[in-house]
Amino acid sequence: MFDFLRTGQRAESAGAALATPVSEGGADNGVAPAFAGAYTQLSSLIGLQQYSSQMSLLSAPRRAAQLSGNWQTRIRGRGMDFAEVREYQPGDDIRSMDWRVTARTGSPHSRVFTEERERPVILAADLRSPMFFGSSLGFKSVTAAASLALIGWAAQNSRDRVGGLVMGDQLHREIRPKNGKKGVLGVLHSLDDFSRRLSNPLHSAEQNMQDLLLKLQRVTRPGSSVYLASDFHDFSDECIPHLQRLARHAQVTLLCISDPLEWQLPAGSSLWVTDGSQRQLLSAQEQLNDLLPRRLERLQACTGSSIELLDIRGDGQVAELLQRRYGQSVGRSSGIAPGRVS
Repeated sequence: MFDFLRTGQRAESAGAALATPVSEGGADNGVAPAFAGAYTQLSSLIGLQQYSSQMSLLSAPRRAAQLSGNWQTRIRGRGMDFAEVREYQPGDDIRSMDWRVTARTGSPHSRVFTEERERPVILAADLRSPMFFGSSLGFKSVTAAASLALIGWAAQNSRDRVGGLVMGDQLHREIRPKNGKKGVLGVLHSLDDFSRRLSNPLHSAEQNMQDLLLKLQRVTRPGSSVYLASDFHDFSDECIPHLQRLARHAQVTLLCISDPLEWQLPAGSSLWVTDGSQRQLLSAQEQLNDLLPRRLERLQACTGSSIELLDIRGDGQVAELLQRRYGQSVGRSSGIAPGRVS
């Protein structure tokens, strides 16, 4: 967003100076390294697993079965959980006959069960060049990757299959959902890989948000949960129909990633910003006041029963917010998640 005058030099050293590790806002200090710096550290993303032990993506109580999933489908058949008794239909398994109801009513009746399946969780990351910016703890690309990593480990706690889609300036990578740690680790390796390809926030991207949503529609199966992390700087009216189509068959959570400097300029200081060809003195807070609120307003207008919006700011409290949001088995809420003013 604010592309400071670092053109022509790799931002790793500059990023290290900007991204000074600080306490993770009430969460365990061990979480902070995963959210800090200009580039992700794979070991830190993996280490977030221990901080997800009290997190769960479940919206219903966990089941006792070890090998089954946690999400009831609408598919009716021979499964674990009793659903109803109905009149016998041709093709019903004789083992499902309810003989007591049959004797009482005088007509054959069958017992119907719901099938329990694992739910695919898709972790989608926008790791294009505009995400390569940060002013305090870490760059937005790092915040996005660490947030998705924490959610991924929480999904594993819920015994979901985890896959992903990571998009850079020119390339993207799809990770097929898998059970256990394999699924989460596959996504983390891709997040770390694409994060380390970033070098300059001014690089032009050949792919936009509309492309990302189209790719998500293609790879997301009905019944999935999608977690999309981006700064949504190019989320336009043309993107809204694609997001709505995605949400018809999947639960979608939008993680809007921002940097504290995008909300508030340092008091009593003026900053030069550039787009690579022109520079301008940014000295008035009024120039920022409407930027992020308008973006969040546009995203919030899309929320509903199948779309949730989380306001994620790289201010050292991200892990605490996610732990609070997914710290217990609660139903999904529409609109912007509580605990963050947007």
